[in-house]
Amino acid sequence: MAILASSEIESTSWRKIGIFWVALSILFWGLISLYLGSTYNPTFYQNQISIVVVNFDTGKKLGEAFRQSTLAHIGGNPQQSPLIPSDHLGATGSIQAGWNLPSSDQYLGNPQKVIDSVRNGEVWGAIMINPGATDALNAAAANPGSPYDPKNALTIVYDEGRNPNTVADFVVRPMRTLANEFQATFSQQWIVQLATGNQSAALPNLASKSPAVLSVPASWTEINIANTNPDSAFVTFAGLSIGLLLLIVFTFAAITIIIDITEEFTVDLSGSTMVSLRMRLAFFYTLTMSLFYSLAMAAFKGSFTPGSWFGFWALHFLHLSVHALTFLTAAVIASPAIQAPLFLLVLVVNIIAGFGTPELANPFYIWEFGIPMYHAVSGSRTLLFGGFPFLAKNYGSLIGWMIGFIITYTFFQLRASDNEDGTAPMQRSGTIHELEKSLTGGLRASRQFSFRDDDQKVERRRSTASRASADPNNLDVHNE
Repeated sequence: MAILASSEIESTSWRKIGIFWVALSILFWGLISLYLGSTYNPTFYQNQISIVVVNFDTGKKLGEAFRQSTLAHIGGNPQQSPLIPSDHLGATGSIQAGWNLPSSDQYLGNPQKVIDSVRNGEVWGAIMINPGATDALNAAAANPGSPYDPKNALTIVYDEGRNPNTVADFVVRPMRTLANEFQATFSQQWIVQLATGNQSAALPNLASKSPAVLSVPASWTEINIANTNPDSAFVTFAGLSIGLLLLIVFTFAAITIIIDITEEFTVDLSGSTMVSLRMRLAFFYTLTMSLFYSLAMAAFKGSFTPGSWFGFWALHFLHLSVHALTFLTAAVIASPAIQAPLFLLVLVVNIIAGFGTPELANPFYIWEFGIPMYHAVSGSRTLLFGGFPFLAKNYGSLIGWMIGFIITYTFFQLRASDNEDGTAPMQRSGTIHELEKSLTGGLRASRQFSFRDDDQKVERRRSTASRASADPNNLDVHNE
């Protein structure tokens, strides 16, 4: 019977482990697919990255030439221009982005309003043909030796702090490519125009005194609103991505410890007292850990103002508190076998929201805008580098998540405390608990059967010995 019980236990164990393995494999490939789907073919959605080209040199040669060049490269309908070669006008949308060519009147003829639109997150980037660009170039051509800086012709504006990887690949790169293409073709046509015009005789003098007027008649200046320092890439990547993910892992470990420490008091404390105790311990952890994290970021960044540093600390206190409450709630409503997959899901979702750009993802991933990690990273970039000022939305979203999980955790913890059996929230249950129960129960039954069998044998021997001593001549007793 003991051998049969062991065989049953082993069979049950293998069956349950097999089911768990299949479920884990499905979860693994599901999470991998979820992550890879968020990064699949971002160039397909590149037109969601809005970039404006604003001509403040309206009606003048240089401004109109750049406008027509832009239309050619973005697949528009350019018009023939003496400053743009015909083959250049035949380009077919080779520089992809969400290009838009609004009138300068939309910005009241003020370049600062274009810069503000980038800072405020209305657009990702902008190219401006500056006011008076053509007049300055004509004056330099007419007066060889006069001061002329070709970089004053164009201005490229972007905000690296909004998302450094996205800005570098999908904003700065296409804007520079467009400006380079224009620079190369415009300089050739400009020389041709001077050579065939009234200033042809002055070309040698112009070449010797003002070579830039001929070789590079139009260039650009770049404005990076983020005002990043050389360490900004490291701070952004390590601190606001890997650093925050590690904090989530530490938070999961801390909540597990808090649950384990307080579990022994489950029977003695009321449900409301247990809620208060665990939440106070969790908030103490998130308050101190967010403090250490903020101090470390200040040491790396080195340019926090007092107000922005406290804002950074508050932002990450809220962020870590949301995750702490998430794990507390999971501990109440899910068995350990479910908590591990839930933790992996939380981690993958936060990786997607922290590293990715929702505008470059499939519309399915629109939920990225609401994930706590997205708002923590977005708000952090604003406080670290300036620009993209949506702090009210960032704080508001995190506070909303926090209140929601406070209510959810309180409800389920009180409900668990009211159970008749007094089961502690972190008590092992579900598949793993049933497996352990069957294993320990089977072993206990086997031992009891074995001990009972031994006792019966001992009792029988004692009875036989007693009867043999009473009647030494009884052969039946001796045969037993």
